[in-house]
Amino acid sequence: MVLYDSRLAEERRSTAVSGELAPDVAIRVLLEGTGLAVFSAGRAFGIEVEPSDPQSGTGDFKAADMPYLALVQRTIQRVFCEREKTKPGQYRAALQFRIGAAGEIMSPDLLSSTGDRQRDLMIVEALGRLRVPLNPPPSMAQPLSMIISPRPLAQSGDCGFSDHR
Repeated sequence: MVLYDSRLAEERRSTAVSGELAPDVAIRVLLEGTGLAVFSAGRAFGIEVEPSDPQSGTGDFKAADMPYLALVQRTIQRVFCEREKTKPGQYRAALQFRIGAAGEIMSPDLLSSTGDRQRDLMIVEALGRLRVPLNPPPSMAQPLSMIISPRPLAQSGDCGFSDHR
């Protein structure tokens, strides 16, 4: 899962990514030539404007936002892992939402279908009842966008899965 300020994607084209790559490598390849850079905190990734990029503007995520964004990612992942149909790894989805002053997820929107209408409804419903345990930083850029990519749980470690081979 990757969180980013959706305004960063406006008028930018990414590089195609193919093959099996580590998540951090795949994101760097995807962003190559876009004027965007990736930074990480554990298994959470954020995207920011490269300092020298002429398209940079205000409202972009800051490194100081990363601990909170990692918490948002873990909170959403925990809720999605509760149901077999919404467990990450089985589908691709693009989500957008805001986080209210008390940590409530507001205006959840599925930007692209997972290909399963029931799963789509379950995702939006799960986000709509979700609350992040901490309040968001007041200066954090919103709305937030999140991409969930298909990947075997053994590779991602999502939902507490680990391959003991």
